Amino acid sequence: MMITDTVKHYEEESGMDSIAQAEIVNRLVNRLEVEEGSAGTSLERAEQTSRKVQQVIQHLISKENVLVITQDSKVNKNERMLCLNINNDHQF
Repeated sequence: MMITDTVKHYEEESGMDSIAQAEIVNRLVNRLEVEEGSAGTSLERAEQTSRKVQQVIQHLISKENVLVITQDSKVNKNERMLCLNINNDHQF
């Protein structure tokens, strides 16, 4: 739910329909590790959280059909652009 909230907030904030996957990951890692009180957040812990968020994003794309890839990157998987699937009801 945090991922879809992040995408919705970005769309409202920027007026753009899609967001880079790396931007979603960065915002969520920041929210989970910095803002929610992990006072001693280490680089290793941030990397683990980043990998977990990436796995959840991949699941939302491939299994749940909640996120849609609008532009795929051939160089780096995190550079692809994503948006919410308009055919799904996002009320979780």
